[in-house]
Amino acid sequence: MNSPDSDTLSSTADVVYLDAASRTRIDPQVLNAIRESYLMHYSDPQNSQHLLGRQSADAVLNAKLKIGKSIGGNPQGIIFAGGAAEANNLAIFGAARAAPEKRHIITFETEPPSVFAPCQLLESEFGYRLSVLSVDSSGRVDSAEIMRCITDDTLFISISYVNKEVGTLQDISTISSMTHTHGALLHSDCSLALGRTAINVSQQQIDLLTVSGHKIYGPYSAGFVWARPGIAFVAASGGNKTPQGARPCNLDVPNIVGLGAAAELASSAVETTSAKLQKLTDHLKTRLCQAINNIHIVTPEDSAAPGILYLSIEGIESDDLMAVADHVAFSAGLASSIGKAKPGRMSRAVSLPSEASRNYIRLSPDKYLTLESIDIAVTRLADGVKMLRSKS
Repeated sequence: MNSPDSDTLSSTADVVYLDAASRTRIDPQVLNAIRESYLMHYSDPQNSQHLLGRQSADAVLNAKLKIGKSIGGNPQGIIFAGGAAEANNLAIFGAARAAPEKRHIITFETEPPSVFAPCQLLESEFGYRLSVLSVDSSGRVDSAEIMRCITDDTLFISISYVNKEVGTLQDISTISSMTHTHGALLHSDCSLALGRTAINVSQQQIDLLTVSGHKIYGPYSAGFVWARPGIAFVAASGGNKTPQGARPCNLDVPNIVGLGAAAELASSAVETTSAKLQKLTDHLKTRLCQAINNIHIVTPEDSAAPGILYLSIEGIESDDLMAVADHVAFSAGLASSIGKAKPGRMSRAVSLPSEASRNYIRLSPDKYLTLESIDIAVTRLADGVKMLRSKS
């Protein structure tokens, strides 16, 4: 008789995973680094009075050096967090604490809840003026609209480097130039960018950068904020390390080690991974358009991150397709609604009619897939579409 673990493995081995933009499976090298760290770095890194404490502190420092190198930034600006939500909250509220005289913030309708919610809270509870800008039908921001909106009272602009639904790469360098002209900060969630495109915070002039481990083949419930040394920024007190040099405490050293390993792998292999994801995505798009008629692709041909394909299938609701093609893992409707196909900020932002949002799916292969597995997924999706259309 199979054990429960073997039953689970056998039931999932046949699933083609096309939901890497939601969460990646952990890289085996990262997992090994975490395992080793659990055995070696069990001492409090704050206790420098004995060797084991110093070894834990060294492991944290080494992870910072790897992360700093992966984004082209000073490792002293790194603050560890428990994932994307905490990292984005730390970045946004940390900027607000440091410069309370600036009362205007700018973000976009396509930003994730971990960005949008704290911005709304600053508006509703603390009297900030919040400007929520739209994007075009391909997910791109309008630089002219930013210029019309930004003032010398603007504290920061918050925009994801990669649009989490459509996959569009934003022109971060141009946005940062406009931001700094008015003395504002640029915050960018780069969770979907690291490992898909080269990041250099110095060249692109990003002031606050956030990354979540579960988007870069790293540990879950782990992430970081990078704050440019010298900018006005105040991290939350207790349990963290600020760029100003407070001592670390309550740090999850093994997950931090894993996060450093994941960031290092993501940046060092970015060209190889990016090329493979692009090849998989192109093959996926071609095969889908051959196998299923009346497909509308939203993800732009150019200026899109590899590994993300956002599309609709005419007459097919995404939840229904999920039900009949359950051995293909993907996001239905608006990915930010966690599988619930309902209209929201994204459909308004890219000018999708609310009823059409139920027909949209996001397919995002991970770096472990092959062209053969893409073919299997397309066959299953096409069979599902055929079944649903025959019923209607």
